[in-house]
Amino acid sequence: MERVIVTESLTKIYKSGKRRTEAVRDLSLEIKRGEVFGFIGPNGAGKSTTIKMLLSILYPTSGKAWVFGVDVRSPDARKRVGYLPENPRFYDYLSGEEFLRFAGMLAGLSGSRLEKKVESLLKYVGIYDARKRKLRKYSKGMIQRIGLAQALMGDPDLIILDEPTSGLDPLGRKLTLDLIRSLRSRGKTVFFSTHILKDVEEVADRVGILFKGRLLKVFSLDEERQRENDYQIEIENAGIDLFIAAEKLAELTKKDEKRVTFLVREDNLFEFLEAVRDKGGRIITLTRKKRNLEEIFLETIGEG
Repeated sequence: MERVIVTESLTKIYKSGKRRTEAVRDLSLEIKRGEVFGFIGPNGAGKSTTIKMLLSILYPTSGKAWVFGVDVRSPDARKRVGYLPENPRFYDYLSGEEFLRFAGMLAGLSGSRLEKKVESLLKYVGIYDARKRKLRKYSKGMIQRIGLAQALMGDPDLIILDEPTSGLDPLGRKLTLDLIRSLRSRGKTVFFSTHILKDVEEVADRVGILFKGRLLKVFSLDEERQRENDYQIEIENAGIDLFIAAEKLAELTKKDEKRVTFLVREDNLFEFLEAVRDKGGRIITLTRKKRNLEEIFLETIGEG
């Protein structure tokens, strides 16, 4: 499968007098064609700095990066890329339609081809009915969507989005995530940064965790969820002997007069079940509990 983005030991150091701040350190990464890649980390982790280096808005202190096999320092690297920054600022005296027409002209479109493209993008991002409204009257969610429309004006194969759902209300977030899904269904590659883990769980194929400028982990979300699962086990007739036996095997999560519930790691499951049987307990329910992205994230940054 074609590699759309490749970085090798990408590093960005800011200097102020004798002070050195490593914004990104030794980042090596590959993004494949057609995937949605979620680039996650807390604010200040280096996500935006990484994106700006991929676009040559910032130059790395060391290391290299390629987009579609072209060195990002070459203007040719950006011909197949669309970009939406975290806080887009547009000419707010223009209407949505006028702004996209302007963006299309910058992309080299004209005449009927331009008008058809403007109309199709306005419909695609769901703001066709607001096309005559001035951008200053757009909500934040609408600004994000018109920004995504301008990023798609040149029909790019790679779309880079920096915090695309930050600050949006639930409806705005849903609409943006639906657009990301739609882009994937059209064969586009989407690289998006965020600190909102739930959004990544909903749309990403793979995830990279960035923390304090270091890329700690890259993984398939589905594969990682299946790797180390916990089991939630509800038991009746749990006597003191079972509690003693279970102390090192499981975590007690709930207790009432008749039943108790334990959380058991997969590698302790069979030993725990034997203890329940030997100590006279009766299993009522046994449920596999998948790890969520928040658990994976916290575990990863704790190790890093």
